[in-house]
Amino acid sequence: MQETFGIIFLALVNGSPRVLKLKEILVEYVNHRKEIITRRTIFDLDKAKARAHIVDGLKKAVDILDQIIRTIRKF
Repeated sequence: MQETFGIIFLALVNGSPRVLKLKEILVEYVNHRKEIITRRTIFDLDKAKARAHIVDGLKKAVDILDQIIRTIRKF
């Protein structure tokens, strides 16, 4: 048995709706996934850089912990 059915590959390409062929829809999907992965990676990198800044400050504080304790005890 064989059945057929129609599909309309309607997609937004550069902000405008277009009907695409199968190869075009696959190319657009791969491009979309590349963009999503790139954005997510940049977001994660920025977050890691911000955390690294905080961790560096905490490491410096631990290195001079004795001085910090002495300063607190003076007051």
